[in-house]
Amino acid sequence: MILSKSSFAIFFALIFSLVYASVLQSLPFEGLADRTSYLNYARNSQFLLLDSYSKGIISLIINEPIFRLLNVGLSLLFSPEGVVRAIVFIASFLFSFILLKSNPKYLFILAIFLITPWVLKNFTIHLRQGLGMTVFFLGYFSSGRFYRYTLIGLSPLVHVSFFFIIPLLVIPHLYRKIPFGSDVRFVILSIFPIFIIFALEIVAVTVGARQVNEYSDNTLHGSGLGFVFWCGIAGIFILQGATFLRQNQVAFGVLFLYVICYFFLEPVSRIFVSGLPIVLLAGLTLNKWRRPLFIFAYLSMGIIQWIMPSARPIPF
Repeated sequence: MILSKSSFAIFFALIFSLVYASVLQSLPFEGLADRTSYLNYARNSQFLLLDSYSKGIISLIINEPIFRLLNVGLSLLFSPEGVVRAIVFIASFLFSFILLKSNPKYLFILAIFLITPWVLKNFTIHLRQGLGMTVFFLGYFSSGRFYRYTLIGLSPLVHVSFFFIIPLLVIPHLYRKIPFGSDVRFVILSIFPIFIIFALEIVAVTVGARQVNEYSDNTLHGSGLGFVFWCGIAGIFILQGATFLRQNQVAFGVLFLYVICYFFLEPVSRIFVSGLPIVLLAGLTLNKWRRPLFIFAYLSMGIIQWIMPSARPIPF
């Protein structure tokens, strides 16, 4: 029996996702950064949850209570190591499956995207962020309004970076409801990164600088290579024209936030990674020479990241 294109896409997405998740959850703990921290979550999540609650509702909200609740629930079924492996499997399987299904035309490009360090780190090292991305994109690709808003709304309670991604979804809706001119829109978009900087300062004061610094990611940050690369991608988007930018305001907003905050806010790298799939999907809708250039540039940067020892998501 020959599968139709849509059936093949679903079949490929399912098999790839199962293999992807199985391999990632089976990786040895030795040499993987943050695994000791996640084992500690699995052992003490109930106490950590109560501790953040005792410090007030703001502390509870920005200390990712759903991630801690998930650890509490899974610890009833598994050992601490089993809890971590279960989270890796659930997050990596669901995220890869929904992403591959999102654009069957570029199935293999998206599969390669999943094994680039930018994404892979979220399921080997930054597990909270990987789970947060899964919850967010389950909502983002949902056809039902209730599930879409609920899951997107819950994502910051899994990983705090989504408190800064969600406004990028809201701003385009404001544009459509209020007849802003293009100059006013640019001003609003320019003000948002300043809001991010002040918001993280407030977080640092409220829950301590350690928690903010925890979301820093030095990958390609210190060298300035990330800044140059994503400025180039933003340039390709701009060259596509005003219609493309209107249709992909969220993706361009993610890029704009990263570029503007790059030299002022180190944790912006982690915020950017949370919205990176939106940027990739927008890039695949470019036309003429811009789409192959975007794909070539992204895959080339992925290879560079694998070559750089400090950027590798898996030590070998």
